[in-house]
Parts: sequence; C-alpha cells; structure tokens
Amino acid sequence: MKAIWYLGISSLAGRRSRHALLVVAIALAGSLTVSAAAVLGTMHASLTQAVGQMTGRSDVTVRHRFGDRISTSLLGIIHGWPEVEVASGRFGTGTTLVNSKARRKASVAAVGVDTEFDEFLNPLRLLKGRRVHRPAEIALDEPVATRLKVGVGDRVEIRSGGRGDLITGLADSMLGYRRNVWSSDPGMIGTIQCTVVGIIGRPQLKILQRPTGYVTLEQARQLAGMRGRLDTIHLKLKPDVDAEWFRTRYDGALPPEIMFQTAAGLSTGVNRTLNGIRLTELVINLLVMLSSIFLILTGLTTAVEQRQRELATMRSVGASRIQIAGSQLFSGMTITLLAAALAVPLGLSLGYWLYTDHRESMVAGFRPDMQGVTMAVAAMLLAGLIGALYPAYRAVRVSPMAALCSEASRSSPWGIFACLITGVVCAMVQPLVFLLPIDNQMSFRFYIFVGIGLTMVGYFLLSIPLLLLVNASLVPLLAHLLRVPPSLMRQTIGETPYRHGFTGASLMIGVALLVGVWTGGRSIMADWFADVKMPDGFAHSLFPLTDAQWHGLKRSKVITAACPTSAFPVRIDRVQFGTANLTPPQTLFTSFDPQTFFAMADLDWVQGDPETALARLDEGRAVLVSREYLIAHDIGVGDKIKIETTIFGPVDFDVVGVIASPGLDVAVNFFGIHRYYADTSVSTIFGSRADARTYFRNEAINLVLLQFVDHLEDHQVIRRLAKDVPGTIVGSARQIREFVEFMSRGLLSTATTIAIAMLVIACFGVGNIIIANLTARQFEYGVLRAIGGHRWMLGRLIIAETLTMALVGGILGAGLGIQFAMIDREFLRRLYGWIYDLTLPWNVVIIAIAASIFFAFLAALPAAWHIAHIEPRRLLASRR
Repeated sequence: MKAIWYLGISSLAGRRSRHALLVVAIALAGSLTVSAAAVLGTMHASLTQAVGQMTGRSDVTVRHRFGDRISTSLLGIIHGWPEVEVASGRFGTGTTLVNSKARRKASVAAVGVDTEFDEFLNPLRLLKGRRVHRPAEIALDEPVATRLKVGVGDRVEIRSGGRGDLITGLADSMLGYRRNVWSSDPGMIGTIQCTVVGIIGRPQLKILQRPTGYVTLEQARQLAGMRGRLDTIHLKLKPDVDAEWFRTRYDGALPPEIMFQTAAGLSTGVNRTLNGIRLTELVINLLVMLSSIFLILTGLTTAVEQRQRELATMRSVGASRIQIAGSQLFSGMTITLLAAALAVPLGLSLGYWLYTDHRESMVAGFRPDMQGVTMAVAAMLLAGLIGALYPAYRAVRVSPMAALCSEASRSSPWGIFACLITGVVCAMVQPLVFLLPIDNQMSFRFYIFVGIGLTMVGYFLLSIPLLLLVNASLVPLLAHLLRVPPSLMRQTIGETPYRHGFTGASLMIGVALLVGVWTGGRSIMADWFADVKMPDGFAHSLFPLTDAQWHGLKRSKVITAACPTSAFPVRIDRVQFGTANLTPPQTLFTSFDPQTFFAMADLDWVQGDPETALARLDEGRAVLVSREYLIAHDIGVGDKIKIETTIFGPVDFDVVGVIASPGLDVAVNFFGIHRYYADTSVSTIFGSRADARTYFRNEAINLVLLQFVDHLEDHQVIRRLAKDVPGTIVGSARQIREFVEFMSRGLLSTATTIAIAMLVIACFGVGNIIIANLTARQFEYGVLRAIGGHRWMLGRLIIAETLTMALVGGILGAGLGIQFAMIDREFLRRLYGWIYDLTLPWNVVIIAIAASIFFAFLAALPAAWHIAHIEPRRLLASRR
C-alpha cells in the first residue's frame, strides 16, 4: 500500500500545473450540481413554508371545486359539526387603492376577514399598528404600503367597480352572466375612505401571493356588492381529530361543487413542481458526471502515456502490476476528492448568491438540500473511479520491454473502427426507441434515465473518427493559413487521437446546449407563436369579477365588445398531457358565450365549422377542443370525452370542433388564473357558460375578452379601463406578446450563459492537454528550433492543434444540439400535442462553433507564448 501511495503522490507532484487545471475543471463542473441541490433545497423549504402560510393554522379549507364563490349558510352548518373547534369565512374582491397625496395607486386583493376568529386561524406578523376591527379600516402588506407610500394613520381611497344596475343585472342573470339576482347592492358606493391601521410583514411569495389589503368581511362584501357569499372557509379541528379522516367523514355532507382541501392536498402541485426540478437536477448530475469522467479519463490517460518509460523502469526493478494500477487509481481519486472539496463550497456559494438575488421569495432562508449535495459528491467520486479505471488498465497492459523501446505507439485501426460503430449505435438508440411500440411515458423515462447518457457517450466516441477525418481533410488548409508544417500536425494528432478527440469532445456540451435551446426556442416562437391570434385585450381581476366590474366593462366607451369567460380545471377520463408526477392531470374548461366568442376570437378551425359548432354548443353537452387533443390523443370531431362533473358524475361531452387556441392558453398563463386553484392544468377545452352552470355550478367571470375601439392606442384604452373599472387588470394582446417574447429571450439568455460557462470549464481540459503536449514534445520542439524553425512557428503549431480539437468539438456539439432539439420536438408532439417546424438557426450554429474555437484559442495562448520564449538548449535538455 505504501508503494501505491508513493507512486501516486509522485505522479501528482511531477505535473502540478496540469493536475491543478484538471482539478479546477472537474470542480467547476461539479459546482453546477451542488448549486442546483442548494437552490432546490431552498425552493423546497420555501414552498413548504409558503403552503403553511397560505393555510395558516387551519387544518382544513373549504372552497368551490371550480373556482366560484360559496354560500355563507354553509359556514353555520360546518360550525355545528362536533369535530370543528373554530370556523371562519373569508371573502375577497379585486379593488384599486389610491394615495391621492402621493399620486400612487395599486390593484390589490381586498380580503375581508372575520374580526372575531380570523386572528386565531390566520395569524399575521404585524410590523406596525394592529389588525382591522371595524369598517373603513385597512391593513396592508408591506410591499403594497411601500408602493403607495403610506404608513399607519394615513388615509387611502378604495375604489370598487361602482354602482350596479338592477335591471341590467336581471337581464344578465337570464343570460348566465350573473350569480344571483340579489348580488347587486343598491346601497353600494364606488369609493370609500379608509385608514391604514396596520402594516403586515408578509414575505413576497411572487406567484403564490397576491398584493393584499385586509378589511372587515362586511366591508369586502360591500365593495363587491354581494351578500351571503364567501370565497373560503377555514377550519380548526379539535386536537384529537385527523384532517384526512375529517375530510373523508364529511365529504359527502358538502354540496357536490364544494370541496375540502387539506395541507396535503394543497401541496400536491408544489410536489409536482419539485419533481420536475429534481428531474432537472438529475439531468445536470448526469451531464456533469459524464463530463467529469471524460476529463479525468483524458487527463490520466495522457499521464500514463507520457510516463510509460518511467512505469516500465519501475516494473523492471520489481514494481507489480497491482502497484502500478493502484497508483493510477490513487491519482484519479485524489484529483476527484480535491475537486469535490472545491466543488462543495463553490457550489454552495453560487447557490447562496442565487438565493440572495431572490431573497424576498425564498421565505425559509437558505436551506440547501444536503441529500442532493451528497448525491452530487457521490456522482463526482463515481466519475473519478470510472475515469481512473481505464488509465490504470493502460498502465499495466504494456510490457516493460515494449514501453522502454517505444516513445509512442499508433492507435489500432480496429479500436478506432469500434469507436465509430459503438458511437453511432449509442447516438441512435433514442431515435430508434420512437419506432418501438411503447407508450410515451415509458419512452420519456427511458430518454431521461438512459437515452441522454447513451447519446452523450456515443458522441464522445464519435470524436475519435471525426478527429481523424478533420486531420486528413482540413489540417492542410489550417496549416497553410497558420504557416506551420502540415506533417507535424498530422503526426501529432494521428498518434494521439483519443487524447485530442476526447479533449475536443469536452467542448461539445456547451455548443450542444447553445444550439439545442436556440433551435427549439426560435422554432417555437417563429412557427407556433407567430400564428397566435388573440382579441385586442383581456380584463382580469384578482378574484372573480363582481357584477359591478362586469357592468363597468360593458358600459365603457373604449371597447366595442366584451365576452365573459371562466377558466377552471376539470379532470378528463384517460387523458393526460405530459408525464405523470410531473404535469397535472387536469385540463382547463373555459366557458364562454358562443355567439360573442366566435365573433371576437379569430379561430383557426382544424376540424369542424363555426355554424355547426354553434348550434351544438347551444344544445348543451358539447365542447371545442384544442389542436393539442387531436395531435396527442387523436380526439377530434365526432368523438366523446368523459368529464368529471359535480352532481352528475362522469358526463360524456361531444367534440364539435377542433381549434387552434394558443392565444387563450397564453392569456390564462399571463394573468395566472390557473394558479388560483389547488392544482394547475394543461391545455384547454371550450364549452358554454350554460354547461358550466349546469354541470360545474360555476357562473363566475374571471377573464373577459375585449375588443378595443379602433381610433385609440392600447395604452389609452388600458388607462381608461383602469379608471372605469377599478380592481381589474387589463392587458392588450400586444403586451402579452411582448411579455412572452421577453420571457423567451430571458430563457434563451440564461441558456446561453450556462453554455458559455460549460465552454469555459471545458477550456481547462483543453489547457490540460496543451500543457501535456508541451511536456511530451519539448525535445521535438528543441530540434525544430535547432534546425532553423522560428520561435513563433512553434506557437502557431500549438494554436493550430488546439483549433483542430475545437473544430471537432464544435461540429459534434452542433450535431448533438440539433439531435436534442429534434427529440424535444417529438416529445412535445407526443406528450403535449405541440407541433412546429424545426428551423435551424445557422447564425447561432456558426456563433456556437466560433465560440468553442475562440475559448480554445484563449486556452492555447499562454502555452504558445511560453514555448516561443524558451531557449532551444533548454528544450533539448528536457528529453524524457
């Protein structure tokens, strides 16, 4: 064992700069995985705490199953159940707060609370002042107070939707636009003055939290013009009562459209999100591990090749094969341990930096997932073990006599041929899986857990024959441009194809990420989103629109038409978009008035026609489905879909049309409507408001399609509607398009940053090989200088060899990125029904390859400068 330690330490100490570069490269790669685990753990803890804050001390929450409001009479019934200790109702409405002195306004959720019991069930952290006790008082979230520039004791105006119209309300009720005839309150006022009595220190949970002001329950109902309605009922059970048992016990006692929701049920969507994040972490782990394996493999194999004479001498004086192999394993694991020791603090630091950048939404503080960090370190150690095994085998395979008599040996053509065949097979495994009769779920799992790894290994192996192809075809041109002897380049690269090929392949991951993301992203934006057709604008409230807000929209002079809709999640029998445990099983049911909807929405009819569809929708139990249903599930006109309803159980609805509807899907996600429910949804079906009222007990309006007057600009319409209809959020189609384009640019920018980081990491591997070449060929360089070669010719030779490796990495990366984009497109078609033409962005491909060449060139410059300034006699004296 001592001999193994001595030989391993001697190997590491003899080439410190090279091994230091290798350690840094592996550490940087591993830090990405550690940082992912740190961010994941922090997000998990924050989301878990956010769920707790949303439920407060409530054991159970009662809400409408499909997003409408519930009757106050239910509160009295529930309060009488013996297992219930405390029951308290809440009612919210969208409103606008105005600070006239500072000329500030904000759209907020005015949440009405029960002043007697809400403090016990939903405790708030007061920074200043107190909770509300009576009407005309309001307590504000700190961010809202900051935005309005108000404090305790200041006055703010609360602007509601204005007075209702009873006659118009009766007409709307008959058309299905109203929840109750009595919901219009003749005594309702449009603006009231309130005193700020408290500032609440709630963290900013972003998508999980709305800007909120707390008022009394009576005040909130007055603002909405509604009596006898609640949004939620919060229950505190007696100490010995289990929440899940209670839910099961009393579920049948509730009206069919009302549901219990426990903390476990509320966390379902959170857990699904975390599963997706964990899957991303797994992919990052896999990529990092494969990159580390090949970095270690290349670095240690290079060391073995250069130390063959030294190792042969040791064998000749009595060192055993086990000692030689053990020394290589010791070197590899030492390098990996050092890299892991650097990767953990570096990754945690990166994770902490990301946490501080989003500290306001990470409510649980910095909480790394230590299990994920441990798995990242374990993956690095496994990479070190695998990467060191082959060099150890190489170290003991050559006999001492052969090693002493040969400076180098040419690679076997059969080995190169084996790399070609194995590489092609591994790279083509996933595309071939698509031809097998297996379901999409299984194919996706195979791709994540097996396909990505095999594809990466395949492309790494293909780097060997590709390098030789480039060496035979492009090296003469490159040698001519840089004015170096082409024979020298051919000889060096031809004798060490594995070393140079794997080094070039280390650059391909960054290139592949850049090409793959931009190919997919640009294709979707150019082909899919370019065809999105939407109305001029949309109006939305933080809660279902009140009747007063709906009347305010209809009376507005800046719009010519308004179509009320409601979007809520439903479950369809045997229809699942995406993958189980990663995407929700629901779909959105969007209810609308067919006549107005068809007149306003510029729909693309894939199957069916508007006349026939309109007649069937008026008859009932008919729906339109999005194109995604036809593509992913072969559901079209003439088919039936079974939807879970409230009181009728599973009901068959006839599909009477297939339309392209990405515009409404984008609008729903833009306004975040799907986030208001216990779970999110995928894709959309369209039905009448009459069916929504009959089968789902839903008459709410949470999104209104608008048509603007022609002579006004979008910003003018939005400004006027904000004044006419306080509490609503209005967005134009142009704003939504700009938002989507902004988000896509942000995602592409993030992917570009990660790709460049991967290229920088790979350059350490390139630098390692360049230093190895300098060490191995100093005597050769000295001979070239002695017979008249110019010093800068040596530098150009090193740069030429480096550019050859970079070109191989760029070509491989472009091919890998295109293959990833093609596979992603196929999965989006199979799992989600998305179809788009794949457009190859040649400018990005060229830029990506140029980036790999540029970073490799930077890695070669120090070595080229160094070799050009070494005296010939020092080079000649450095013979191994």
